[in-house]
Amino acid sequence: MARSHSGGLDCGSVASAKDDVSGPDSEHRPTDGQEREEELSAFYGRGSRVEEEAGVSGRWADLDIVNLVLAQAEEQFTRQCSLRRRGYDLEKIAERIAEIYGINVGKVFARGRQPQRVGARSLFCFWAVRQLGNSLASLVICLGMSPAGVGYAVQRGEGIAHENGYQLIL
Repeated sequence: MARSHSGGLDCGSVASAKDDVSGPDSEHRPTDGQEREEELSAFYGRGSRVEEEAGVSGRWADLDIVNLVLAQAEEQFTRQCSLRRRGYDLEKIAERIAEIYGINVGKVFARGRQPQRVGARSLFCFWAVRQLGNSLASLVICLGMSPAGVGYAVQRGEGIAHENGYQLIL
């Protein structure tokens, strides 16, 4: 902003807000509510040409996705409940891993970076989180690892299980 000779602000050189509004579009500007309604209409109401030809609107496609996610969550929850009813807990998972790796159950929970322990602990984390539904926080306490370490172990364990065809239940 420019200063006048008297030291104050020179307001004559600053454009007013009214000056910005003038123009060819200034006669009809939609309100914020109208803009939002037009955006939603464009997103949901009109849909793509493929959706129109298939007879699927955006809202129904969204509902299909929600129903799919809910079905997957219900399946996962049912599997977790089934395992718990069969008596699976962290100790039983550790016993299964000790059987696979031919080690003592205590070594599954022991600290160390030996490849066999890392693999056993990673598989333990994977099955405990993804199959049994335990939280990462519970494993942090159980194993004395950092939350990030447990998260990486879950990912490594998933790879180990798929690569070697390991399954929790025989």
